[in-house]
Amino acid sequence: MKLTKKQLKRIIKEEIGRALKELSAGEVGGGTVGSELQLQSAIYKRLRDGQHTSEKNPLSLSALLNSVDQYLKELGLDERGIKSAKSYFRRQMGGGQFMSPDGDLIELVPAQVLVGPSKGERGLYLK
Repeated sequence: MKLTKKQLKRIIKEEIGRALKELSAGEVGGGTVGSELQLQSAIYKRLRDGQHTSEKNPLSLSALLNSVDQYLKELGLDERGIKSAKSYFRRQMGGGQFMSPDGDLIELVPAQVLVGPSKGERGLYLK
């Protein structure tokens, strides 16, 4: 059976939604899946709040790594949980797609930072 793109997106959205519900209920806890999803959620919120949504305005990876702690704390993680979640940061550096906490398909796109003190560094923005 061949799936259409729409069907695949719906299935992914359902699975991510189920995983996020388990996280909020504490069933997955701080395991691998939970930590990575929490990191993705924090990265999404940081890029969204900073309006890093174009190739001309990416957030440098160093700034993202330094600022994501606040968002992980908002998700209820303690220092140990934050350290665990940040261990998955390298996987996110190359960009990719994942589901947002709102259930939308999000794409992280790598780009070079063009201005500011981080000029020339690698960064990410939301597409």
